[in-house]
Amino acid sequence: MKIICVILCAFFTLNNSNLFAQEYVNPKLSVIGDFKSSFHKNKYEDSCNKLLFHAPEAEIHLDGFIYNNAEGHVVFGWHDNHNSELEELYATFNSNSKLKYKVGKYLLEFDNLNNIHSHEYSFVRRPITYQTFFGADGLKDMTVEIQYSFHDTKINNILFGVLQGEFMSHSHHDESETESDNFTNLGYYGRIREDISISDNSNLQVGLSVLSGAQDEEDDTLINKEYRSWFVGSDFQYSRNSDKSNSLDITSHTLVKWSENELNDSFLKSYGYFGEINYSFDQKLNIGFLMDYISNNEVHHDEINSLVYKENNSTKRLALFGGYILHEGSAISRGLIGYTKENDNSSYLEVIFQLVIHLGQHEHHKH
Repeated sequence: MKIICVILCAFFTLNNSNLFAQEYVNPKLSVIGDFKSSFHKNKYEDSCNKLLFHAPEAEIHLDGFIYNNAEGHVVFGWHDNHNSELEELYATFNSNSKLKYKVGKYLLEFDNLNNIHSHEYSFVRRPITYQTFFGADGLKDMTVEIQYSFHDTKINNILFGVLQGEFMSHSHHDESETESDNFTNLGYYGRIREDISISDNSNLQVGLSVLSGAQDEEDDTLINKEYRSWFVGSDFQYSRNSDKSNSLDITSHTLVKWSENELNDSFLKSYGYFGEINYSFDQKLNIGFLMDYISNNEVHHDEINSLVYKENNSTKRLALFGGYILHEGSAISRGLIGYTKENDNSSYLEVIFQLVIHLGQHEHHKH
């Protein structure tokens, strides 16, 4: 809690001191609560055929100006019955209308889904591919990023970032781990994005992203070796606003991963796909359909028999989802019913209910 108090005090000081700011406004403070209940028929789980009430989750967002062309952002989160965690802390600097810098720890703009918090998704949970490759929180790391826009509208742009490399550990909520600064294997990522106007009320956004990261692991001689992974992702989103209150969004994402490993296979290849159709009525009600799939290859160690082998796990998910804005965006109820099949031999139905409340000045995302 001490670090929380220090950061909050620093934020309010910076935002109310003419010494640091030529122009300042009060920082935006918002609190988001996320409540879920679920029911599933996965016979391999003890909770099969039981109505579950999950532990409530919460986030605190604090945004404000450091000075004229620089903004600071802080996000604290309470997830999965864990204590408070500093989820994001970063600053953005706009040197001109085309060039922007970003420094800190945050959800990377690897596509138009990853940089959004899970409570903003119309389909309730982060896609399976992102959970498998990057963890439940998505792709997040300490990053120094530069972004260049080709037009003053800041729609078509290219960005490049250098990462600390922590994202390869996949352990954002592991309390058994102590704070460490030994992520010496830097990561790199880049993205090109362009918006194409199709008509007055429809447009298409396309993007291509690349990412590289490494992790040290002990080989048979107990010597640490660096194993690097490469990720390539493509995405597009078609949006059409038939009038001021109704809209249609079609989204598609493909992600491929190549990993170095200790086997003789040179590279392990894994891939995933996510697609979504979402229609909104009167800016309050939405219904949609999603398809989610991953085929993941990993290296496993059998310590008893001293074996190292490759294992493939695949998951498919089809789901219908819907949501309703209860009161001017301050409360949103959602529901999802899905069919999941794992490794071609285990399949089950799942139903999820969600209530999200927004208190304060929170910027909503359209997903």
